[in-house]
Amino acid sequence: MIVPERSATLGYPKEIRHGLDGDHFGIAKYSSKNDPNYITVSTELHELITNIRKGKQVSRTVAETL
Repeated sequence: MIVPERSATLGYPKEIRHGLDGDHFGIAKYSSKNDPNYITVSTELHELITNIRKGKQVSRTVAETL
């Protein structure tokens, strides 16, 4: 099932959006570190954390949620 964009996003400026394949359970609990959804999410989180540590500008909204 594909959900409407308004149901799948927060609407933050510079929000990073990637489609994930699966139902709610499949995108909330990964089968392994080789799961494509796990790789997508962990890569984005790693990049975000790296940018914060380097002092790079990140969306204020994202920084406030960390």
